[in-house]
Amino acid sequence: MKKMFIFWMIAITCVACGTTKETQLVILSTNDMHAHIDDYAKVAAFVSQEQKAHPGRVVVLSGGDLFSGNPVVDHCDQPGKGFPIIDLMNRVGYRATAIGNHEFDYGQRILADRIRQATFPFLCANMYVGKGAEIQQPNASMMIKVGRVRIGIISGIQVENISGRLIPSSHPGRLTGLTFTEPVEELQKLRDMRKRCDVFLALNHMGVEEDKKLAERMPELDLIVGGHSHTRLDSGLVVNGVLITQAGEYLQFVGRTELTLRGRKVISRRNRLIPVASMTAEDTAVKAAIKKFYDESPLNEVIGRVTARIEGKEGLGNLITDAEAAMNNADFAFQNSGGIRIAALEPGDLTAKRIYEMDPFGNEVNVVELTPAEMRELIRVSQHYNKRRHAVDLLVSGMTYKLYTKGSEVDRIEMLLPNGKPLEEGKYYRVALNDYIISAYKFTHARPAKPTGKTSEETIIEYIRNRKEIAPEAPRTQLIEE
Repeated sequence: MKKMFIFWMIAITCVACGTTKETQLVILSTNDMHAHIDDYAKVAAFVSQEQKAHPGRVVVLSGGDLFSGNPVVDHCDQPGKGFPIIDLMNRVGYRATAIGNHEFDYGQRILADRIRQATFPFLCANMYVGKGAEIQQPNASMMIKVGRVRIGIISGIQVENISGRLIPSSHPGRLTGLTFTEPVEELQKLRDMRKRCDVFLALNHMGVEEDKKLAERMPELDLIVGGHSHTRLDSGLVVNGVLITQAGEYLQFVGRTELTLRGRKVISRRNRLIPVASMTAEDTAVKAAIKKFYDESPLNEVIGRVTARIEGKEGLGNLITDAEAAMNNADFAFQNSGGIRIAALEPGDLTAKRIYEMDPFGNEVNVVELTPAEMRELIRVSQHYNKRRHAVDLLVSGMTYKLYTKGSEVDRIEMLLPNGKPLEEGKYYRVALNDYIISAYKFTHARPAKPTGKTSEETIIEYIRNRKEIAPEAPRTQLIEE
């Protein structure tokens, strides 16, 4: 009798296992689009194809950094900066986006407008809105249902220590009233969400290294959809049993993650990247919307001519600093290398659009009177912020300088005028530089910086219009590792 009972129990269990329904859930993701909208007609058609193949089981997510990189988007007149990509994401049917550090590039008021226009939420668990802020507190998490599957989503943004303040890699002056905390620590406080959902995922703009840390601390996550580091993970990365995905940058790929659930439990996960260039179908309505945004852009105007290829951070930095110095009657000008976002200007006609691609951040030019000692301190401080450790950060006009380093430390700086003579110690010189440098690079300067009322892009465009032709200039900086 006992044997018979065991037999029937095994039989019942096997039948139950055999009849438990399996469900496939498809998560499509993009990250770090940086306003690259040209191929959204392909993405829209691809999403439609997936929805037809898996009706009611497709979710589209964004890992953040929607803005800054295409002036047609970044300088849209009506209804405002950034609107084109929000409009296209609405059409595609995104369900949520992480807040990226470049979401603050237009300022909080404009970001608040774009958030209101989006049909999907902007999520962030480690940002707190206080007095003086112009945006509302974002949700730290959300729960969505896809069919009968409950998906719990949490989200974090990267931070770094800037002069004792934890903030994202953004212009500090555009973060008034906002407080940020360590994302991994904050996300761990949301782990109880696991009990209320079938699929538990983090939609982050933290970079792949921080995502790895989160996976080590939160093995209960099924999936991390990441951004910020622009990492191409062709088939994902499994850390501590958690699948981490990221789809490169600039809408070159769409991440496709297929989750299989048996009952309420994820039993398998597969991830791959779909090259957008390989997609052939296009959504005609989305394609027409993109064309309209381009046709109506005021940035198609030709402002001058490039006589020979101007390339690299140094070459482009020379152009930017020459423009800022000349247009503000300054002795010198500095430009941070991280603010230069193209590789070269090719010979031929030059449009305003190309200048906004080169320098997309809309930083205002300031003029400040500095002594040589204060300039040397600025250059030293700049190396702390430099992501290219074996190159100088600050490009320059009006002088040349050599930066001598020992290990990771600056040993000495030699600055010379174009005639080969050293700068006069103790003398105050007029120096032009953008307000990001003033705000983020904490260096000593006895005299206050004075805003010019013009952005660096406006200044460069005016300079080129006056000159009509521009050409490459010789290098002015040198880093020497001793």
